[in-house]
Amino acid sequence: MRVLTSEFAILFLAFFVLVCPTPESPCAVRYLSLHEGKETEIRIVFGYKDARPARFVADRYERISFSERLGGMGFQRDPEDADLYVLENNHHWRVRLVHSSVGPDDESNRKDSFQLWQSAYAAESFYKGLGQAPVVLYDGHSRGGGGPDFAPPRLDAKGNANLYWYRAQEPGFKRLIQELEAASHPTKVLGLFSCKSDDHFSKAILSAQKSISLISSEELLYHTDALENMEGLVRGLLGDYCKKKLDAAVEAESSGGKTKISGFLNLD
Repeated sequence: MRVLTSEFAILFLAFFVLVCPTPESPCAVRYLSLHEGKETEIRIVFGYKDARPARFVADRYERISFSERLGGMGFQRDPEDADLYVLENNHHWRVRLVHSSVGPDDESNRKDSFQLWQSAYAAESFYKGLGQAPVVLYDGHSRGGGGPDFAPPRLDAKGNANLYWYRAQEPGFKRLIQELEAASHPTKVLGLFSCKSDDHFSKAILSAQKSISLISSEELLYHTDALENMEGLVRGLLGDYCKKKLDAAVEAESSGGKTKISGFLNLD
């Protein structure tokens, strides 16, 4: 009987090692909530990146740049879905990558009927992702606290984005809070890679969803820094980075940067 018991114990141990391998990162347990089910989706949406009063719009090019960064991480583009990138390592990862503009010229975009569809598609991808995807990232304008924003901006008399209107109406931010409060399964990690997103958005977001891990910026954010920090975050999620390494990857406060991390990703 003892022999059978011993053999059973050995078989059980072997099965456990094969099915539940020891994680390479000592901080892997922190990320378990992101690995529920067979796959994890990271939804990344680029807002409408106009340069008003100039006419140039950049989000299409930033999306291309980030798709190349995904390739450097091992992601492959899905042959049947232009916005989907997949990676198989110890887990099945999906990155949905969406942009907001139909072209690089804001004046032309405003005359293009397809811009209405593209803006709506980007907005729905972001807002509905707050109740569908465990990780949702936004790279775009804060609109002075009225964003996120996925459409050509409202303009003032000088041709600048009308920040007074955005601050007063808060169209994007109000919907963000509404979607978070209404979600039965709210996103677990929300990244807002936009200028002063910490001041504009953090307090209300953390009040609406106390369990969320929020990544935000304390200062104005240059587009290359946003791309670098967002790439660092994705690599950190894939690799189960511990706090010190994750902070360095996203240029967090503890590493001398201006990114603020709240929630379970900020734990030691």
